[in-house]
Amino acid sequence: MGRMNPISSLGLRGVSFVVPIYNVARYLPTCLDSFLAQSDSNWEAILIDDGSTDDSAAVCGRYVTRDARFKYQYQSNQGQGVARNVGVQRAAGGFVSFVDPDDRVHPDLVRDVASRMSLSDADFISFGLAYVNPSGQIVRQFSKFAGQYIAGRDIFRRALVDRDVLSSPCNKMYRRRVLIGHDIRFPPLRAYEDLYFARLLALHAEQCQFMENLYYFALVREGSTTRSMSAARAQHAVDLLSLEKERFFPVLINDEERALFDAHRIKFIGQIAFQLAFGLPSKVDFLVAHEVLFNSAVVMEVRGGYRQHLPWKNRLVEPIARRPKLLWAIARLLSFFGVRPY
Repeated sequence: MGRMNPISSLGLRGVSFVVPIYNVARYLPTCLDSFLAQSDSNWEAILIDDGSTDDSAAVCGRYVTRDARFKYQYQSNQGQGVARNVGVQRAAGGFVSFVDPDDRVHPDLVRDVASRMSLSDADFISFGLAYVNPSGQIVRQFSKFAGQYIAGRDIFRRALVDRDVLSSPCNKMYRRRVLIGHDIRFPPLRAYEDLYFARLLALHAEQCQFMENLYYFALVREGSTTRSMSAARAQHAVDLLSLEKERFFPVLINDEERALFDAHRIKFIGQIAFQLAFGLPSKVDFLVAHEVLFNSAVVMEVRGGYRQHLPWKNRLVEPIARRPKLLWAIARLLSFFGVRPY
């Protein structure tokens, strides 16, 4: 197939897919083919190669040659958050969607969600997200929301505890002028930068809407950024919470918001503790990592009043997450039977 004619402008209704890439040559074609399969052609794909050393550049080159809507840029390795920021700056569309390079999107994403964005005042739209295994089977999904839209400060409050407004940057379409106008960027962290971005977005957003259709399919695989576990992850988690405290704590307006922020801290640290218990092969490394998490100043300063804001599941597992030896034993037992976090 020959190279398509370049498009002069996407316009305000065009969608810019921003894809951070690092050593994913094996998975890239599935991701990029899902753009070509879109029922609405008003899109571009900004491919930011974050210092790949495999054949990712060659794969991108084939798509750039085939279709002018693919735009490729190489940079030294700086992390996927920085790569996404670069992509937003290069984007020509009025709307932005972040897509990880090993994932895929529904063929009607552009047609359906961009149309809804064009007819609304939403700063972003959240839609259904499914986690799929390498065989394509859905292992978990998030597609039920409390309503069709929320507005004002309630967006930030819900985002703090992942109620409707999830931390994933990928199950959303954003109005680019909102990201640029409020300088909503990913921080230069090597892990968990998406949580900070989600809450910064929610702090500035005036309205968001929801669509329950599954438009995003995230691949669950070993070796991916979200599933790679090391003891350093504990410090990365603490670094995130310290950055969030510096940015968000001064703008919390009442005791309820402070309790929600504390609930977010405990919920997040508990999740990381569980992931490390399942992911680290060494008990000694896990116990050290657990101490880094729960003995950090940003966690130890949390006091009572937050538990009522925790989802019921997190209320149940918090006491276990705080007891490292018990958590390690439970993780080993469940792993023996093939059970582990998605």
